Amino acid sequence: MSQCEAITSQGKRCKREALDNGYCFVPAHQKMAGTETNELPTLKSETKPWSTEDNPWVKDNMRLKGKHVGFRPRWIAATEVEKRHPWQVADKRNYGYKVETGEDTVLRRNELVLCEITEQLAKQREEYQKSKSMSAMQEARRIQLSAAEKKESMMKEKFENR
Repeated sequence: MSQCEAITSQGKRCKREALDNGYCFVPAHQKMAGTETNELPTLKSETKPWSTEDNPWVKDNMRLKGKHVGFRPRWIAATEVEKRHPWQVADKRNYGYKVETGEDTVLRRNELVLCEITEQLAKQREEYQKSKSMSAMQEARRIQLSAAEKKESMMKEKFENR
């Protein structure tokens, strides 16, 4: 099938499929062809939903079979694993995956690698990030109040000098 020959108000060609007369089913486009039609566009056949076999990015494909007690897992880009201390590459046997003799124990999904840190260390990192965030918010508030006080004193000074 060919593309509709109509030019839209934005100056671009209509992206719909053309009928036999070269224009799509839109009444305004049919008028350009000099004929009008009540013909509706043919619907495309129903597509099948993605499956894990067809698409490695399906959300369920990233889920783990099991849980490694005492550890927190995270998918990290393979190129970043070396830089991500203290994250360590996880052994897929700890997450319920079987490993054949001579098979790699690293669990991969495309360019991602499963890594983990201990739950205790993860909680320490969360507390550190939380305290860092709180101190940054307090500093921003202090600066904001300081600026407001400075502006107020300038306004008072300006008013008193009149």
